Amino acid sequence: MLTQEIRVYILHVPWNAMIGGYIQAKRFKDALAITKIKPDGVTMVYYLSACSQIGALDLGIWFHRYIKKHNLPIAKPVNLCLSEG
Repeated sequence: MLTQEIRVYILHVPWNAMIGGYIQAKRFKDALAITKIKPDGVTMVYYLSACSQIGALDLGIWFHRYIKKHNLPIAKPVNLCLSEG
């Protein structure tokens, strides 16, 4: 039987890879259009990156609040970027 942590990893990796691919291809709106998953910390970092590229400050603020509300684990450099940005 799969543990919850492994199950979450299996569900998120393909979606996060797809979102990251859209961002690398500069298809930021396509990246933000993927909403059928419950985002994890990696997903939210990608979403914030897409928001910054298209200048969607309001949406970026919403994602940042979502991260804080759901206590998602985010890498420290991203936290610094969000607080200094």
